[in-house]
Formats: sequence, structure tokens, C-alpha cells
Amino acid sequence: MIKKIACILGGFLLFISTSFSAPQKNIWSFWNISNKNSFDTISHQTYQEFLNRYLFKGANGVNQVRYSKVTTKDRQALNQYIQKLTSLPIRSFNKQEQLAYWINLYNALTIQLILKHWPVESITRINISPGFFSFGPWDAPLATIEGQKITLNDIEHRILRPIWNTPLLHYTLNCASMSCPQLQAQVFTAKNSQELMRNAAREYVNSPYGVQVESNHLRLSKIYQWYQKDFGVNESQVLKHIAGFAKPELKKQLLNKQQSIAYYYNWNINGR
Repeated sequence: MIKKIACILGGFLLFISTSFSAPQKNIWSFWNISNKNSFDTISHQTYQEFLNRYLFKGANGVNQVRYSKVTTKDRQALNQYIQKLTSLPIRSFNKQEQLAYWINLYNALTIQLILKHWPVESITRINISPGFFSFGPWDAPLATIEGQKITLNDIEHRILRPIWNTPLLHYTLNCASMSCPQLQAQVFTAKNSQELMRNAAREYVNSPYGVQVESNHLRLSKIYQWYQKDFGVNESQVLKHIAGFAKPELKKQLLNKQQSIAYYYNWNINGR
């Protein structure tokens, strides 16, 4: 009987993971406050040093993380960096500083989460979100900022997507999976965020995890399915968005209207 229940639960969790759907944009107005007159800056140097030490280019050409090599000292440094960020009165900064802040915080929190549960084959195995039907860690409160408990889903779907309202954000957030847009080797700052977002878009679109062409068949990352409304009102507009960042040959193939489209996603961990 116990074995039967375990099999049922295992099958149910597999169904949940394969039928994952993304939350809609739903603005959290508390965070839609900034000070355009502020010239204060936020240092992300500690996080940059962490990336310098532990980010490497895998055989597939995608940036990965040496999770197993992170020292106790560097883990503590990452924790202190996150603690510093979460202690800031972020609503008193200007919008450019806020954008870099939220992107770096999301990615640093994700790395911290993986390190806490290492070794793990996939972030989807970290089922710490509240509720019996939870999937992964995205709805678990991971930080408290200005008195508000914050989850990864809050940062992505209630702050970044609705407030900045650009599809390029999807190329900046890394969910510690092989099909995620890769972690950038540079931290985001108020000065480089726009350039880094465009670079990240080009990297992803021209990688096998973003787009694959097989004869008259396109395989696209499920990011373009989950967040279709962010990229365009229909598949045709999504393809035009992708083509805008594609190399010439890929661009030509993307605009071939005779191709069928399928979506895929690899949740395997982005490191070792």
C-alpha cells in the first residue's frame, strides 16, 4: 500500500513538473516607488567576485556554476552580499539602480538556494514552496525587504515584469537550469543593464537552448510559450522578436512560415 501511494505521488509530481505554467504579471504596487533624484549606487562587487571564481563555460557553450567547489568563506560572502541587499531601503533608489538590484538579487538568491540543497539534480526537486500542490522553490519566502517577505516569483512576476514591462527581462533571470538564459559573467549595474539585457537575448536566441532548427521544424524554449504575451500577441510576433536577435541564417529560418513549432525545456542543474 505504501509503495502504491509513493508511486502515485511520484507520478503526480512528475505531472506537475512537466505541466509547469508561469504565473501572470500582477504588479505589487508597494515596490513601484522610486526616487528619480537619487544618485546613490549599490555595489555588487562581492557577487562579481563570486561569479569570477565559480562561473565557467561548459562544453555546450553555456555558462555554468561550480557549485561543488564553493568554499565556506565564499558561501558566507554570498550570504552577506544578499543580507546587505535585503537591508537596503530599495524604494529610495532610482529606477536604474532598482532594476540591477532585483536582477542580481534574484540570481544570487537562486545560487544561494542551490548551494543550500547541494547536491541536487534539478531546482524542481527543491519543493519548499507552501501548499501540497507546490512545485519547486519559487513561492517560498527567501528574503525580507523593507518588512515584506519576498519570493522568487514575487521578484519576477510582481516586480520586474509588471514594473519594467520588457521581454528582455526574461533573458536576465537564471533559474539554475540548462534551458534557462545563462548567468551573465558580469553583474548588472545601473549603467550596463540595457546592454547586458540585449547581449543576453542574443546569446540565448542563438544557443541550442533557445532555438533549434531541424529541417522544417522549430524547437523553441518553453520560455516563449509560458510568456508568449510578453513577447507578442501570437506565435508570429514571438518569432519576429526572436529573429530580431538571431544571426542572419537563423533569422531567415525563423521567418519561414512553413515551419512547425514545438517547445521544450531542460530542467537539469546548470553546474556541477
